[in-house]
Amino acid sequence: MTNVELINAVIKAIKRDIVLGEYDALILMLSDVPRENLLAFLPESEETEDEGICPACNGSGEGMREGTTCRTCRGSGES
Repeated sequence: MTNVELINAVIKAIKRDIVLGEYDALILMLSDVPRENLLAFLPESEETEDEGICPACNGSGEGMREGTTCRTCRGSGES
């Protein structure tokens, strides 16, 4: 099996696990990947956690309903 064939087989297995909701093997595999390599797969908008901005409210500090504060950061907007 070539590297390309191996990569394609792994991608197929990952897709199957995601569809089935089986994330344990993925979490185990990804836990050994350096953080900067994982961040390379995210769109820039999803990297806000790395910048100290609360991912739940995107730094606004606002809750889900009008007049409420974010339950994750308690209104600070920071992670």
